[in-house]
Amino acid sequence: MARRSEVGSSAPRQLARDIGLQPPQSGDGVRAEVDAALSAAALRYLRDLRGGRVAPRGSGADRAADDEAAAALRRIARAADVRGAVAALEPPFAGYQRTLAALRQYARLAAEDGGEPLPVPRRAVRRGEPYPGLARLADLLRRVGDLPPSAEVDAAAYGGELADAVARFQRRHGLEPHGRLDAPTVAQLDVPLARRARQLELAAERWRWLPRSFRAFPIVVNIPEFRLHAGEADARWSMRVAVGRAYRTETPVFAAELTSVVFRPAWSVPGSIARKEIAPEVARDPGYLARHGYELVDSLGRPAPAPDGAARTAALLRAGALRLRQPPGAGNALGLVKFVFPNVHDVYMHGTPSTELFARSRRDVSHGCIRVEDPVRLAAWVLREQPGWTIERVEAAMNGAATREVRLAHPTPVLIVYATALVAEDGSVSFFADVYGQDADLERALDRRM
Repeated sequence: MARRSEVGSSAPRQLARDIGLQPPQSGDGVRAEVDAALSAAALRYLRDLRGGRVAPRGSGADRAADDEAAAALRRIARAADVRGAVAALEPPFAGYQRTLAALRQYARLAAEDGGEPLPVPRRAVRRGEPYPGLARLADLLRRVGDLPPSAEVDAAAYGGELADAVARFQRRHGLEPHGRLDAPTVAQLDVPLARRARQLELAAERWRWLPRSFRAFPIVVNIPEFRLHAGEADARWSMRVAVGRAYRTETPVFAAELTSVVFRPAWSVPGSIARKEIAPEVARDPGYLARHGYELVDSLGRPAPAPDGAARTAALLRAGALRLRQPPGAGNALGLVKFVFPNVHDVYMHGTPSTELFARSRRDVSHGCIRVEDPVRLAAWVLREQPGWTIERVEAAMNGAATREVRLAHPTPVLIVYATALVAEDGSVSFFADVYGQDADLERALDRRM
């Protein structure tokens, strides 16, 4: 996380001149210095509004934010429409405005709420069972909007509309919405509302980093949410995804363009996976490669004969003298379709034969690439402007006899983002775990910026 250079920390009069403003001339030195300092402070505010208070790694947002903020400040100095000039620098997305509205709401709730913790149950509380924190639970759920103000709550037993409200709360917080009051649910309920407001503040900061326009509606993958969002305007839809493992093979945050769809892809196993994960298995189990459908190839991808003995095979894999490939098919680790958006991270989206993992609430399980729950739907949507690519044709290509790559006539933007707070069109707010610790990193960067 890069730190922005300070504005107004030195030579405010020179800064004012650099951006085209003329502070009062000599004869009123105090007034001149105050005027220039105010200009510098305004520039800093406008720049932060346009590009964020801290810059994302490797972005070009700083220069664009500087240029647009300086231009806006010149307009403000010469025009009456101050509000319009400032608003023009904000992210032009409804989701950003919803985030700000939710931030104001949660800041107010945090000031009003006493923060009393709930009793942690030894086992999950089910409908009809007693629970000593019913009054506090009902009050908290009313505050955050999961329990209607008019709902009747049994003072002696958990259940009814209160349990329904708990299920809504669980759904908003990335938990299984079973409606039982268990320890993980109580842990989320006990997160201070001030902390939720902070998550929304961090989400608003990340909105400011985004490109201001796209040639088409983008595919958005939100890592902490473990979901992909696509579709246009009122026809938005989403699906579950699995992302890279925390602390080991995290999926990076970046923007790219999806350029092609590959049906029945082969998988060339990365050397790091072959060395660290597969070679030890081969050394222990001589039948491992055949059972998982791996083929041995040389460094140029040509079929290679199997060495004598599992130990020799494992040694050559560790040394990189032999590589591994999985041919196309239902057992291939990439599934039956791969979505290519070229990037320096060599990350892409694909299907998977391990569909059972989508039943998990936390899905950081991959080596960095993104596994999608419904590759048929995604492929049909990505190819919707290509003549003849119906769902039926997509399924036929996935189950055909050969690998086939279809290039898109118009690339689709892809955003891999990281937000632990998301505000839906109806105003409901979802919160997610900081699985990669990036909220903590951003908070430290913001604290240094103060």
